[in-house]
Amino acid sequence: MYWMSLASTAPSGMWKTDEHERQTVASFELSVWSFDPRPSCSKVMIKVLVDANVGQDNGSAPGGSSHDPGEQNDRHFCRDKDQTREEGILAYRRYIDQEINGFNYLMSLEAPTKADCLAALKHLGRLSHTWQDFYAHAVAAKGA
Repeated sequence: MYWMSLASTAPSGMWKTDEHERQTVASFELSVWSFDPRPSCSKVMIKVLVDANVGQDNGSAPGGSSHDPGEQNDRHFCRDKDQTREEGILAYRRYIDQEINGFNYLMSLEAPTKADCLAALKHLGRLSHTWQDFYAHAVAAKGA
């Protein structure tokens, strides 16, 4: 995978999968008090969120396909080598809008099915990865 951070500098080395998982679980645990789901429901929700989040890096190893999420730079606040910084940011924003729109659509259904709810959680899990990468590539790179 060729990537270039959209920030002016990039950290040397990316987060490991367990860091994405740790942050996703911690965020869920901080927010879950507001709707207090059953413990069995919480376990399912965390698993779906974490799997979708960590799945964003699938295929990022050498030999990954351009169809793999890990090779799609707009999901990671990175840009392709032939993109300008501005084009990369626009692609990143489009990707975020796509995930937010998918989540909002599923949450607006009058009678969502279990599959709809799981799909909405997957959108949220992928978004959390993208936001975590923004911090890792842009803010952390600046030393903030």
